[in-house]
Amino acid sequence: MTIENTITTMSGSCELCKAESELKQSHIIPKFIYKWKKKRNTGYFRSTQNPNRRIQDGIKPHLLCEVCEQIIGKWEKQFAEKVFKPYHEKSISGFDHSDWLLKFAVSVSWRALSYVKMNNGLSHLSEIQTTLANQALETWRKYILGKESTIGPFTQHLLPLTYVKKAPGNGKLSPYLNRYIGTTTDIDVFRSEDTCLVYSKLDKLVVVGVVEQPSLDFFEGSQIESISERFNCELVQLPGDMFHYLNYRADKYAEEVSNISAKQWSSIEQVYESKMDTLVDSEMIRATDMDFATSGKDAFNVMGTSKNTSKTPNNREDK
Repeated sequence: MTIENTITTMSGSCELCKAESELKQSHIIPKFIYKWKKKRNTGYFRSTQNPNRRIQDGIKPHLLCEVCEQIIGKWEKQFAEKVFKPYHEKSISGFDHSDWLLKFAVSVSWRALSYVKMNNGLSHLSEIQTTLANQALETWRKYILGKESTIGPFTQHLLPLTYVKKAPGNGKLSPYLNRYIGTTTDIDVFRSEDTCLVYSKLDKLVVVGVVEQPSLDFFEGSQIESISERFNCELVQLPGDMFHYLNYRADKYAEEVSNISAKQWSSIEQVYESKMDTLVDSEMIRATDMDFATSGKDAFNVMGTSKNTSKTPNNREDK
């Protein structure tokens, strides 16, 4: 996440419809998520780019015109009311949807990939993956605008996350994994030799846009279809590689949090103490309790997290 811009509009070409217009500050991670989080926490966030400064919103570059903002906004409203809030507040096991879910997911992946590309963030991709990323952007763009009826191989997946008590096999949990799962937003373009995925984390729900997928069974039960059907959260199988990736991102998050100054830690403690009555049942408290249960005192040892980090995948951070 980055600091809010002071200028709300500027002239330019809309990244979606390509028309010259007044561009709005468009949220990469949907705005409703930050509004929801602020009501259930201290009211502020901290950017991993500058953790010593409090902010009140997420990344919002000048990306879209007003018309395109409205197109995406209607799908965000449906996702917020039918998926995000029920999953986080009531732990629903599934939900009914129609084509709005796929359109929402495509809009999230398109925004994330567009933002990373705009900030020269695709240099880690292979030549083939770069070509595929550009093809995915154009396919998703046309689908959002109704100029394409399908998204071809650039499929979308929804991964509902739950807190983790034990790592698969003999692996070690990051002591910050559950706080990362339950309380953070994040975007990234992940790659390996034969895989390229656009990763958009909306607290405990992850939208994955496929640019290059190694095999059809990499994801199980998570693909979003454009038809009217029921999405069953309990049938989604998290790929083993995805768990290791979450563990890695959690350690990176902790490493960045370690840069918070002693003065700011004191300020954070004061805020939590003053609002403890309202925060006692917050996601942060629940996630911290789970990290302490799985990792003991390491959950509070913010420094020196690199020794817990899983093997680092070949990717880069964009938050």
